[in-house]
Amino acid sequence: ASVPVKTEKQLAIEREEEDRRLLQSQLPEPRSTTPKEKLLHTPSPKQYDFPQSYVDHQSHLKRRDSSVGYYSEAESFHSARHRSHPTRRAHTDPSPPSADPRHSHNYHDYRHRNSSFSQPKQQSPPQPSPPIINKSNYVKAYVKEVPMKPEAIALSWQLVDYESRKSKRYPALYFDAGFDPRFKGYEVTVMRYGEPKLSVITRDEATQLVSPHAFITELTLYHEVMRKWPVVVRNPKGVRCIDIFRAIYDTYAVPLTPEELVQCGEEYIERCQPWFDQRCRDGPQFEVVERSKGLKRIDLLRGKRVFKGLVQNTAPGAPEYSWILHLERQPSPNR
Repeated sequence: ASVPVKTEKQLAIEREEEDRRLLQSQLPEPRSTTPKEKLLHTPSPKQYDFPQSYVDHQSHLKRRDSSVGYYSEAESFHSARHRSHPTRRAHTDPSPPSADPRHSHNYHDYRHRNSSFSQPKQQSPPQPSPPIINKSNYVKAYVKEVPMKPEAIALSWQLVDYESRKSKRYPALYFDAGFDPRFKGYEVTVMRYGEPKLSVITRDEATQLVSPHAFITELTLYHEVMRKWPVVVRNPKGVRCIDIFRAIYDTYAVPLTPEELVQCGEEYIERCQPWFDQRCRDGPQFEVVERSKGLKRIDLLRGKRVFKGLVQNTAPGAPEYSWILHLERQPSPNR
């Protein structure tokens, strides 16, 4: 019987296996590893046993040749398809497509990958030309100037009607326009909250500016009955409340001229006579002296001599910084 002869390759493999067994026998016994250490000692791909076909060099060459043939056939297939397509050839070949019966179907619905999918823009109808305008028939626009509403100016409490400010507990003010507030006993007086009688207004209250928010050096007061005699108040340092009261007295304490008496009429003068007599009796001077001066402008108001308040004049065309003066009636005289 013939004894099989081992090849050198097999002998080399056996020697490697004996060396590996000897090396493993000399190594210490492996200790128990944790799951984390097992993950860290994962064998590399070289330690796996792959089939012999992957190791053999001849098998590797065969696989490479087969893959090259596959890709070369695929490239030739795609290139032939690209050359035969009429639409793609139109982008590269300037010559018109051939009348090949194989491509007799219509390609009008075919879209190239670079073509747009948006709908074609619809052309708008032509716009009519603008008519020719004859500018000679134009009429120039008339812009009417409307005066602006005057600025609302808040007044100090001394000049505001008591009925509109009594909820704020400001003192009630009393001023008789028939007598000079510079005379003692006829000063501007106030009734303070909780006091039983009138007291003279303090200097700080009298010299307070007419508006706490605006600096006014000149203003005009109008009364509905005596509009032809406006009360003009001026003070370059700022109009004060006491300036208002003094200007009212100075304007209405002027005696009436004969022409003004005629304009008022004899009947109206007779109706004002009782109020004239009452003022002469209540004045600081002797009654005879007051009667000798004759009727004054304040007597035409027929007893409306008590200051009530000022209201800003917002009528159209009213001058700037103008107010309407309101006076109340005195008790009727006994006659």
